[in-house]
Amino acid sequence: AGLNIELRNVGNSQAPAGTATLTTESEYVTITNASVDFAALNSNSTVSIDNAFGFTVSDEVPNKTSIDFLVTISSGTETYENHITMKALAPDFKIGNVTIEEIEGNGNGRLDPGERAKLIFQVENKGDANSQAANVTLTMNNIFLQITGEPTVIFNKIDKNEIKNVEYEIYVGGAPSGFAADYTLDVVSGVYTDSKDFSSKIGLNVEDFELGYLDTS
Repeated sequence: AGLNIELRNVGNSQAPAGTATLTTESEYVTITNASVDFAALNSNSTVSIDNAFGFTVSDEVPNKTSIDFLVTISSGTETYENHITMKALAPDFKIGNVTIEEIEGNGNGRLDPGERAKLIFQVENKGDANSQAANVTLTMNNIFLQITGEPTVIFNKIDKNEIKNVEYEIYVGGAPSGFAADYTLDVVSGVYTDSKDFSSKIGLNVEDFELGYLDTS
């Protein structure tokens, strides 16, 4: 990135030619062009310098990180300092809830042995910058739910404030009734990640029912 500056001589006499230097202590910034020279400035005059400084920001910077710069101006025997603060913008992922959609089943909206279904997830980039390519991977942490397609869905990018629906087709094996099937969804784009664990019951558990009694007296 390039940084433009404007220098103004507010004194009553001419300011000698000098040098402006940019520094920072941020671990996320590498300065590629640290200094620029300027000519003498008359009293109350201003000079604008485009791309006076250059720097790069690490792909690992967290969203909304404040980065402090120090501009030191040397003119003749005088030195002046000016602080500049910028905010870095980056992706920030959040995985939402899962929706179960039956493909071949009994229509009860639950996972039952022998059924085919879709697990539909929402992945949101709630950051302030578009992401690069993002891999969204579903991992089954049980032996009864089987992914029938690819476990990883790849997006070329996820724009800021965009929500992607990610679908996986699964087959439900012969699990014991009421078995809690665990699985995990991960989204990865460089160093920007999110992970969320899920659990869905397979079949009906007898604890889901209340036993009623008929009074025959």
